Amino acid sequence: MTKLYLIRKNLETFVGPWSTAEIKDAVKTMQFGLQDEVSGHLGPWVTMDQRERMKKYYPDLAKALYEGNGLDWGLGDTDIRSSDADTQRLRAQGQRNLTWAVLFFVGAAIAFGIAVYLANAAKMAAKAREEKELSFDTREAERLAQVEGEVALDRYLARHSSEIANAMAFQGKEESDWLPYVRSFALRGEGSFAGVSAKVLRGQTSIPAPVDCSEKAWEQRWRQGQSQWSRFAAGEELIRSHWARILAWDPHWISRELASTNHAGWRKGETYFTLCLTMAKKGLEHVGVSQMGSQNKQDLVAKARFLRRIDWMISVLSLNPTEGFKFSREDSFLEGLTCVDSAKTLTELSACQKISESTYFRERFARRLSWFVAQDQSLVGKPEFKNQFKIAVANLSMDDYLTQFRYPFVAQVGDLVRDGMLSAGKKSGNSGQTPASKASH
Repeated sequence: MTKLYLIRKNLETFVGPWSTAEIKDAVKTMQFGLQDEVSGHLGPWVTMDQRERMKKYYPDLAKALYEGNGLDWGLGDTDIRSSDADTQRLRAQGQRNLTWAVLFFVGAAIAFGIAVYLANAAKMAAKAREEKELSFDTREAERLAQVEGEVALDRYLARHSSEIANAMAFQGKEESDWLPYVRSFALRGEGSFAGVSAKVLRGQTSIPAPVDCSEKAWEQRWRQGQSQWSRFAAGEELIRSHWARILAWDPHWISRELASTNHAGWRKGETYFTLCLTMAKKGLEHVGVSQMGSQNKQDLVAKARFLRRIDWMISVLSLNPTEGFKFSREDSFLEGLTCVDSAKTLTELSACQKISESTYFRERFARRLSWFVAQDQSLVGKPEFKNQFKIAVANLSMDDYLTQFRYPFVAQVGDLVRDGMLSAGKKSGNSGQTPASKASH
């Protein structure tokens, strides 16, 4: 059976499935680069330039790609040999054309003089640039941010945008002192900065978020998925597009991730997650929905739910969560996620259990249960921690297949709950039933 592989480009676009031969042909036509990823046969995603991992997980493909197919980047052994006949002819010609040699040296002298002149001109230009650079620097940007506020800072950054982009290119965009200010400008503006790519704004960290989180990119995503809005909002269809994923983001996971990761290059209180959420909201607000027709009315309801969910996530990440979040009988899947995510106690969480029957909702409910147990293991032995809760937690995956967030504590809690269920089953040996089997009856 022919082995097939998928190629993932920029964490967003998928091509394939392709056979090994098709991938070799794609390499020749440069349809993807070494920064793109490959996966096949339930294996992990591996970046093409990670040779050892490629050889480990996909040896057949690695062999086809690296052995004589253009990815080895070797220069080979090229022998450079001079021709005796050519040498003799050049010597003879040099002797016969001494005049040309004299002209050559004269030309070289002239070229040297021009080079000296240009070098002096370059020094003068560099000095002029240095004097110009004194008119803008990060110290002035920080002073404006602290003293005069964000409006004055944004005017300053906009006025010097081309100089800042050039300075970042010279210093190394990821290491530039300007990067936090550029990102801050993008967060308050349209999610972009002239002369700076979306990849630089995102950074090199591996996070499950789109590469381009500009307002324009989000508006396009919302429009492309508009026909699926109402079904997703009601939990009738699980959409694996970025516009649906961001609505399912867990702000508590994001907060824990930010607490455990070095997010250098961002001003205090600002992150790529908040940038994406802010631009997603702005992009959605630009998508108009007519009030005529039943489908349009459903889209209006879905849009309102989307904005409500995004506003709540932004408030959580800004450490100012919306208080008094109320739920009604008309609420469903999306409101259920907010109910689960906002629950602070097991009692509050239990009230969310029946809001939606979606399989994904039940998994999110179980992950929140797991988090409570991870914080207080004594919950497992309490009456309010029902057998059906134990079963849900014991069989839960660490990975959220929609948001691509990972919850390592889920595995530890699962082991804890399973051990407790096993012990309880042994104690109730007279009936021959474990708590799990009793719950199933």
